[in-house]
Amino acid sequence: ILELEHQFWIQSMLNCCNQLNNWTIMSKHIFIDNTTFYRLWSNAYQLNYLIPYAIRTKLKLLISGTEQEQLEENDLCQFC
Repeated sequence: ILELEHQFWIQSMLNCCNQLNNWTIMSKHIFIDNTTFYRLWSNAYQLNYLIPYAIRTKLKLLISGTEQEQLEENDLCQFC
């Protein structure tokens, strides 16, 4: 039950950040402990619930960032 509750809170927090367009906080909660897209792709929960938020977050941050920030954030391009 604790794992289900944890997943519920994470999903709720990501949905809230998505509604508020707070991409920086969302990214910090998805990409913790050097999480990569390959790692997110590795299990069903992350694939079904986190990948859509992860891709949206990275794209929004890339689009809104400076050229230098875009060059530094190349993990999405490497994943594709």
